[in-house]
Amino acid sequence: MVARVAAKPEPRQGLHYMDPRRHMKEVVDLLEAAFGRGVDAEGRLMLREMRLVARLSPWLGHWVLGPGVYGSAVVGFVWLEGGHVVGHVTVQRADYEGLRWQIANVAVAEPFRGRGIGRALMEAALDHIRRERGHWAMLQVRADNAPAVHLYRSLGFEDIGGESRWAWERSPASALPPAPTLPLVPLSYRDTVALYDLQTRSLDEAARWWWGHHVPAGAPGGLLGWLLRVLGLRVRRRYGYRHGGHLLARLDLVADRLSERGELRVQVDTRYWGQWEDALVARAVREAASMGLRRLVTRVSLEHTALRRALENAGFREYLRLLNMRKRIVV
Repeated sequence: MVARVAAKPEPRQGLHYMDPRRHMKEVVDLLEAAFGRGVDAEGRLMLREMRLVARLSPWLGHWVLGPGVYGSAVVGFVWLEGGHVVGHVTVQRADYEGLRWQIANVAVAEPFRGRGIGRALMEAALDHIRRERGHWAMLQVRADNAPAVHLYRSLGFEDIGGESRWAWERSPASALPPAPTLPLVPLSYRDTVALYDLQTRSLDEAARWWWGHHVPAGAPGGLLGWLLRVLGLRVRRRYGYRHGGHLLARLDLVADRLSERGELRVQVDTRYWGQWEDALVARAVREAASMGLRRLVTRVSLEHTALRRALENAGFREYLRLLNMRKRIVV
């Protein structure tokens, strides 16, 4: 049995590094209260992981936020009032070199807002990035969260594009879009180089800065994902449009037949925006319906208006809009 780690006296007030043994459960409660129904599937997964960490922390101590789980790539700060967490922020390295750092989970309990706690948490996060010699601080914020947008701009953050998230819900009355005439061909992992090249060409300047350092997703889910694929419960379908020997557009659909939900990704070379989006989305919706999916979600750069219009025409609805923001740390 692992012995419990002796705890130091509980801090009562002000800004502190997050101690998972003391603070994790209250942090999760705060994030759920602050973000509520706006949390997407990725966010819910994060919260479940944090609750697991909270349960393990009394026995494993700082190991769960140190070398055991996250390494030195993640740091959390909390603001305490009367020994209870009323504010929180996370700082996470966003690339291997440590040049970009993502600030996330900025939350202050409603009764304590307007007292400068959010600003103090943000300044602690920025100070940490400076100590780590990071070059950029990055964050995403809901476009309709005016107080947070104002705070970040007052701290020197600038807008650099954004994204919107869309969902398609199947219903008995749902009408499928017309069958597309665009000649799409199946893609495989042998097309990785072409997919990587298209990823770069499908991003506008702002999105290229934000997402350009990410590589195309590989087979999802690790060992569990492999098992689900073997059982036919998780299916991935990828199609592309080629012309002149070049891959100019693609769609990627990952379907979970257990939950009857799927995730869609559509990319089009920026030189051809406005030409093939309707056909790609139509093919995706028809594929989703053929697999019995009830819900399909996707995320789109705000600058790709043709794709957002195609989604709307196919029955998708926008449920979240985020602004991407950045601040230069090292000049």
